[in-house]
Amino acid sequence: MEAVRRKALLGTSLVSPTDEKYNENIYGNISYDLNHAVRFAVEYERLTTSHLGIPPGSTDNKGHADRFQVSAIYFF
Repeated sequence: MEAVRRKALLGTSLVSPTDEKYNENIYGNISYDLNHAVRFAVEYERLTTSHLGIPPGSTDNKGHADRFQVSAIYFF
């Protein structure tokens, strides 16, 4: 499991409501080898973004996305 966070510099006078305040990415993955030819894996990822103001057409200054992926790999 790993968490990554990037903060934008707020010391500028050219700030727009659509400028990002921070991005956050948290993800984890697990894989299991069933035998020498088959591998199963799952991954979860959560993305979060915060803006300095409320962007046009939005009701909040934060947004997030949850992503879940499942895969089965067959090795020849």
